Amino acid sequence: MKTVKRIDGDYTISTVNDTDLFTIDSKTVEVTGNLEVKGNVTYINTENLNIEDALITVNRSANGVFAANGGMIVQKSSTAYAALVYNDTAGQWQFSSNTNAEGTSGTFNNMAAQGTTGTQGATGAQGTQGVVGAQGTDGTQGTTGTQGTTGAQGTQGIQGATGAQGTDGTQGTTGAQGTDGTAVAQGATGTQGTDGTQGTDGTQGTDGTQGIQGLTGTQGATGTQGTTGAQGTQGTAGPSTTINATDSDSGTYYPVMVSAAGSNQTATVSDGKLSFNATAGNLTVTGNFVGEATSAQYADLAENYTTDADYEPGTVVVLDGEKEITQSTDYASTHVAGVISTNPAYLMNSLEPDSLPVALAGRVPCKVIGPVNKGDILCTSYVAGHATVLGADDWRPGAMLGKALESCGEGQQVIEIIVTSC
Repeated sequence: MKTVKRIDGDYTISTVNDTDLFTIDSKTVEVTGNLEVKGNVTYINTENLNIEDALITVNRSANGVFAANGGMIVQKSSTAYAALVYNDTAGQWQFSSNTNAEGTSGTFNNMAAQGTTGTQGATGAQGTQGVVGAQGTDGTQGTTGTQGTTGAQGTQGIQGATGAQGTDGTQGTTGAQGTDGTAVAQGATGTQGTDGTQGTDGTQGTDGTQGIQGLTGTQGATGTQGTTGAQGTQGTAGPSTTINATDSDSGTYYPVMVSAAGSNQTATVSDGKLSFNATAGNLTVTGNFVGEATSAQYADLAENYTTDADYEPGTVVVLDGEKEITQSTDYASTHVAGVISTNPAYLMNSLEPDSLPVALAGRVPCKVIGPVNKGDILCTSYVAGHATVLGADDWRPGAMLGKALESCGEGQQVIEIIVTSC
């Protein structure tokens, strides 16, 4: 094979037979000007093809006769091809995942033009992955719809019934009766005074005058008083109805109970079921609390979870890290768990060591990145431990943390929110 190098002018390279090859053995071939290749087929065998032109023209005709279809064919295997072509008759871009090398067989589907965005429909089941179409241009941002009015306040539930009266404690036992003193003999009765003499009877006929009454004899002297019996011993004292109480802010105390209502009941103490720790201010019940209703000063329901650090109240946390929870660092994370509680109204899993209370529902102070408007839906943000407003296009199941109870300006703020994950 001969190698010819020309500096200028026209030069024609031709081969005798169709199977003959013309080879340029060079790392770089630079053509200054236009390169025209005539023939039925042009092959480019290279790993990477870089083209600086922004537009590539196909189906160009020198004689003014144009093919009805034009586009690109991708060879998937020795016999299988895929195509993306423009059908001039239909005036549509079409694609096929199974055609021949000429793009004349197989089923071609139209690529629909970009329409206006409709309302969000319900999410259907996940379909199989379709062929990725060409990237369309982005449409203009639609205007945000007006905020819907807040629904009316629901009516308050009826008052729960009052619990039944607890049974009275048992009556304390009565102290024993003291023994009676010894009885003494009755003093002797004085002697009977002598009767007066009988008056003489008057003569019969007219009744005589009544004789005068005889004098009553003198009263016999009263016998001496018997000595008083000795005093009986004092009976055992019954239970007292009053106690002496001392104010204390330390130590553990236990309530005194009786088994029934009434006086003289025996008091009992249980030191294993119910106690009050005055130092911590905690009332402890070992067992179940049974009742009709409870109330609390604070507002959130929380549960203790182990953490990888000691986070301050209001920090937004996610289910991640070396322990059960850690502070959030990503936007709209579906791992969101809740907010570190300030003062939980009800705390579950309270004895968990190395843990912090996480508010799962209810009102709680929360760190946010403003601006935030009252009623905005909140989610995690890129700022560690802070929430932010969830964009309308970013909603997905599990990303919602709660809703804002108040508004705030820009920057890092702390506001009241309702934790209501979904």
